[in-house]
Amino acid sequence: MDASQLIDQTIALLQPVGHYGPEIATKVAASALWDWLKEKFSRRSAAAAEAVTEVEMSPGQEVNWQVLRAQLAKALAEDEALRRELTALVAQHAPATSQKASVTGDQNVVVQVHGSANATNVQR
Repeated sequence: MDASQLIDQTIALLQPVGHYGPEIATKVAASALWDWLKEKFSRRSAAAAEAVTEVEMSPGQEVNWQVLRAQLAKALAEDEALRRELTALVAQHAPATSQKASVTGDQNVVVQVHGSANATNVQR
């Protein structure tokens, strides 16, 4: 999994519970991930720690998520062990997905998007 996909999945797992603010730790799916991220980022740099604090204090502000995303990208680029840990944690908590397409008739076009917008499967 490349860093961009890992960051997208991490933020996607955290954002839905963001509007709960300080109660974020009570949400089961994101609790372990959030706690892990807070612990790791508290030891990285002041900017990383601040990014986590800002999301926790004002999760409704999209700019806070963008800053967290940037800090996460920087951390993953600098630390392969961190990337491996996060990959395992995201895989553990990511929801399973499946796709199915039933097509009847002639000359139909079926488009299925999976993963990112760059991963498109077109069948004729």
